[in-house]
Amino acid sequence: MSPEYALEGLFSVKSDVYSFGVILLEIIGGKRNTAGFYRSEEILSLLGYAWRLWQENKAMDLVDKKLLESCNGTEVVKCINIGLLCVQDDPSDRPTMSNVANRLIWSEYDGNGYMSPEYAVKGFFSVKSDVFSFGVILLEIISGKRNSAGFYQSEGALSLLGYAWRLWQERKSIDFVDKKILESCNETEVIKCINIGLLCVQDDPSERPSMSDILIMLSSETAALPNPNQPAFVVRRHTSKTPAREDRC
Repeated sequence: MSPEYALEGLFSVKSDVYSFGVILLEIIGGKRNTAGFYRSEEILSLLGYAWRLWQENKAMDLVDKKLLESCNGTEVVKCINIGLLCVQDDPSDRPTMSNVANRLIWSEYDGNGYMSPEYAVKGFFSVKSDVFSFGVILLEIISGKRNSAGFYQSEGALSLLGYAWRLWQERKSIDFVDKKILESCNETEVIKCINIGLLCVQDDPSERPSMSDILIMLSSETAALPNPNQPAFVVRRHTSKTPAREDRC
């Protein structure tokens, strides 16, 4: 929950950016942003701990060891930087989710990437467009691959989203996951994150959850997640909008 919403009940697009920053730092640190978790460090939360390490030029001390085994150190530090930009106290200082996506990929990426279908096709942009960008980023983290058009042509799918969707429909979602992540993460939690990622990249913006809803989904161990419908930018021969069944592994 962003500070402006917690203290004053004010909510905006930048509140969702704050939620994303918390999620990103939790993924990097392998820990929850729970109050008092870092009391031994005389810091209230994961965010405070990350900030202190950043100021001391020790950002790598925040990173989960399992993540270090499979990721480039420079890329990880860049992600910590982005996470800290997202959780700045003043909402006006935070980037937009579109800016976050650009910072994550710089100029090395081509294709549809993180752009929502309603913006790519019609030029419409909303809070749910940012949710789409988050979903793409989440699925990229889980798979360890880029959402580049044609990357999965040998799999009969247009993009990473199409590949994730096909495996979800075939109840083979675990085949989507980067092996390094499987070595260090709970399989049920990973499948839940794929479910959330697919909810975020649904073709219809009204069907996508808000970033606040996403944070609740990720934090809850008991909440039942809705089934996703077909995402944008997949091969059109997969035309069914019938929700897939739960219990995907």
